[in-house]
Amino acid sequence: MKKSKIIIIVTAAFLSLVLFIGGLAAIGAALSSSSSSARRTNDKNNTAEATAAANEIAYALDEPAVEYNADMADAEYYSEEYYLNGDAGYDLISADVSPEGINVADTSSKLIRTVNMSIETELFDDMDSAIKNRINEYGGYFESMSVTGTGKNENYRYGYYTIRIPAANLDAFIASINGNGTIISQSESTVDVTLDYVDMEAHIESLRTEQEALQGMLAEATELETIIILQDELSSVSYEIESYESQIRTMDNQVSYSTLYLTVNEVVTETPVVETRTMTYGEKLSESFLGSVNKIKEDCKAGIIGLAAALPHLIILAFFVLIAFIIIKITIRRAKKKKALKAAKVSA
Repeated sequence: MKKSKIIIIVTAAFLSLVLFIGGLAAIGAALSSSSSSARRTNDKNNTAEATAAANEIAYALDEPAVEYNADMADAEYYSEEYYLNGDAGYDLISADVSPEGINVADTSSKLIRTVNMSIETELFDDMDSAIKNRINEYGGYFESMSVTGTGKNENYRYGYYTIRIPAANLDAFIASINGNGTIISQSESTVDVTLDYVDMEAHIESLRTEQEALQGMLAEATELETIIILQDELSSVSYEIESYESQIRTMDNQVSYSTLYLTVNEVVTETPVVETRTMTYGEKLSESFLGSVNKIKEDCKAGIIGLAAALPHLIILAFFVLIAFIIIKITIRRAKKKKALKAAKVSA
């Protein structure tokens, strides 16, 4: 009897739980259906409003009216920002086709020349002065300059110069400083930026046309939302124009003024210019002998300088060696005396 009651109670509780869960699911479905119906109604209203706003903008830009798909029911998606940003199939900002009637200011070649040079010189001060004088003479300027070393006690100097020279004077400037040292290495590169330059000019003209259109629309706009969107778009367009103009100014500077990276090394003897002809046996023998003599001279100089530097230490070392020698000699003499005295006592 008790077992039957327990079974009935458990069964009733289980059925109650199932009914409770089913009721919650039914309520959720009803709420979801109601919300979806309200959203569809609201989307239709928003779509109609957004379509009217976009068509107003299209009319101002003299573009075809835009028809929106009712399935795409986000009102913000169909706002003026949607149209202006190009999501409706018209991109004002990134349009690569320039308007008709644009006249490119300058279609001549835009070449950026860069030269790297390394020079050895025995007369560093003369070379440094020549570089500075020639820069003023040819209308250039230092972009950066640094010199390391003292020029004394074999602490040779190294000069690092980044020089900007008018492109028309670059070759003459290099020739003018060539006689003050020996060129160890030289390389040159030329970059043609004509296409990039013309493309940027076209972008600027296109953006200015867009800017004028947006300014006209902003002057006629009455709704706050439209005004905010147009102001944001104008800010974006102005930023792009400034960015392109900055790049064009940089290119103009690089084209007008070539860059020379110059390294000047101070040496005792400049590296001789290698001749293209084959040296004779006698010339090779003479060069080898002179090279050995110069090496011996340099080694002797280095040895004398090293000896002079070590001389104070050698004097101090000799002093201590002398003291040690004296102490050892005295100790040995005393030991001999003691030994003699012991032998005398034993014999007595």
